[in-house]
Amino acid sequence: MNLLNKIGSLAMLLGVFAIIMGFMDMVPKILAWIYLWGESTAWIIKISLLAGGALIWYLTTVQQAKQQARANEELQDDDIQEQA
Repeated sequence: MNLLNKIGSLAMLLGVFAIIMGFMDMVPKILAWIYLWGESTAWIIKISLLAGGALIWYLTTVQQAKQQARANEELQDDDIQEQA
């Protein structure tokens, strides 16, 4: 798993965690500052963390799958050339 994938996963989990903990009136210390600008802004930041993290995670996962597919094709091409 590469660094961007980990960052995306962490941001996504932090967003979900902040939303769930917000319903229980228990704000994570790392996100306490977002409530200084009001409840609406805090929601925008939490949803942005969730959506942005999910997007980063998805894009890096797709990129890894493409790279793996290319590597498999190259191995198959090499095997075919060796057999010929």
